[in-house]
Amino acid sequence: MTQIKLRRLTVDTSENITRYYVRLPGKPKIRIYGEPGSEEFMQAYRDAIAGDRSVLIERPAPATFAARTFGRAVLDYYTSTSFQQLGESRKRSRRLILNKLVDSAGKDPVKLITKAVIQKGMDRRATTPAAANEFLKSMRAVLDYLVSVDELEANPAKLVKYNSIKTDGFHIWTIDEVARFVEHHGLGSKAVLALALLLFTGQRRGDVIKMGPQHVKDGSMRLRRGKNGESGSIPILPPLQAVIDASEIGHLTYLITAFGKPFSDAGIGNWFRDRCDEADLPHCSAHGLRKAGATIAADLGASDEQLMALFGWRSRRQVSTYTRGANQKKLAHEAGSRIAAALKMNGIVPLSGTVESQRDKPTKKGNEIKR
Repeated sequence: MTQIKLRRLTVDTSENITRYYVRLPGKPKIRIYGEPGSEEFMQAYRDAIAGDRSVLIERPAPATFAARTFGRAVLDYYTSTSFQQLGESRKRSRRLILNKLVDSAGKDPVKLITKAVIQKGMDRRATTPAAANEFLKSMRAVLDYLVSVDELEANPAKLVKYNSIKTDGFHIWTIDEVARFVEHHGLGSKAVLALALLLFTGQRRGDVIKMGPQHVKDGSMRLRRGKNGESGSIPILPPLQAVIDASEIGHLTYLITAFGKPFSDAGIGNWFRDRCDEADLPHCSAHGLRKAGATIAADLGASDEQLMALFGWRSRRQVSTYTRGANQKKLAHEAGSRIAAALKMNGIVPLSGTVESQRDKPTKKGNEIKR
């Protein structure tokens, strides 16, 4: 960080962001933009000292943006509305990615960020495709911000494609596995309470650990999801209410540790992992319950809008992970039924889906009928 000392100039460093302000007696503080010591910075400082508050409400004209560095652009993005609207966990993960990029390329001019540069960044992360996608998502967000303030005419990151990741990820619980877990731990146990909250609300474990009686009104739970900051109302379905009523719950959160404190995100994951092992379900996990709920709902015909409302997704691309399998199953069944119907029309009974046993049903061979 560049050290600079000027009259009435103060430095505010928080959340790994350094901001400079001029404080004049009896007046609101004035934010100073630009690289400390640069002509842009010094001119803004002189205007502020002279009492010119235009420096507070006007960013540099588009013509000066070409000289902006990527590091400066990232810092300004952190103060943008689009970033502030993210959930806290998403903010933290995005800062980790962007701060590392600033360390290595923070002094590069924004005008040098091209499709080719971003594609090279993706290529360098080819061995970790998920991390590459997060890199691209973060770059798209920063460059979208630059487009919104007229620094760029178009977002070159949108010309780069995400990696296609083919993985089953976390195991999706089956109905039988849910039954085995409940049978092993029993109604009224903390383990079954955790399972019911995860399964019936469709929320991430980091949101489930925050749920408590104070969030419920008129049979629904109101919450703000930590990952994307999305607000939503989740119905407390009768099966979930029955489990809550049968369980010992905390005062502010339903789930509490053995010490009477709310769980941490990592803590609930490790604790639930142990409960799965105890039920002889070592391949199951908390996250797998969220996927199970989405899969079951999709298989039973839940619409994209219904899944988005329950699980807090913002795009249909997220929904398609679950509806794709359900639609494939439905379409395959319909196609198979058509084949069976066509065979039946042509008298090919054994392959037409008849429910009668072929041993009990007369069969036709040539011009004879055998029993």
